Amino acid sequence: MSASAMNFFRDHITYVIFLAITLYFVLFAPHFASVSTASAVLRITAIVSVMAIGMTYVIICGEIDLSVGSVASFSGMIGALLLDQSVPTYVAALLVLGAGAAIGAVSGVLVTKLRIPSFLVTLGMLSIFSGLALTITGTRPVSIVDDDFSNLFWNGSFLGIQAPIWWTIVLTAVGYYLLHQMPYGRRVYATGGNAVAARFSGVRTDGVKIFAFVLSGMTASLAGLMLAARSTAGNPSLGAGLE
Repeated sequence: MSASAMNFFRDHITYVIFLAITLYFVLFAPHFASVSTASAVLRITAIVSVMAIGMTYVIICGEIDLSVGSVASFSGMIGALLLDQSVPTYVAALLVLGAGAAIGAVSGVLVTKLRIPSFLVTLGMLSIFSGLALTITGTRPVSIVDDDFSNLFWNGSFLGIQAPIWWTIVLTAVGYYLLHQMPYGRRVYATGGNAVAARFSGVRTDGVKIFAFVLSGMTASLAGLMLAARSTAGNPSLGAGLE
């Protein structure tokens, strides 16, 4: 095997393994290669996929966000509480996404301005928002009876494609465009590759990292709304382990 082929295989090993596993199931599982199976897999993985889009920016920046699971639980609880108070569906969703962005911004500021390692900052945030999700309703779930909310984030469909799959497709497209076609994406790669060199090149690395945490917080909040819609309730333990 040539050196270029070896380099390609090494750089794309994850995709090669994924393709091999897929081919195995296509050949030996009679009903695997079907639209219904693909739809089910995409629907099941939608929540983690949405969270991973925001986390990608944080990891490329050379940081980590361990708080996403607890932020998802907290966001689902807040969304359920807002709906329980008759707040309109779209207003409640925007408020929850704004809260997720604010949580991410706080984490980013602590990491960049106080120079606290992101592992410790987000581990602390994990504990804080896990506790808040448990205490705001006394560990009790909050039922969601808003059909518009459930349809928007889980049960609805458009052009025959279910809502969680649409969320994954749209966010993946937006995330890809931002990372590979926009100046911010180049700054993310520069920051993660060599933050010192990036700063000397005029990149505001602190701002790049803060915005990466904001994106991670927003996608975690969206995942929390999807979890709440799937279970028709805000539950303080819904996001446990998602990090």
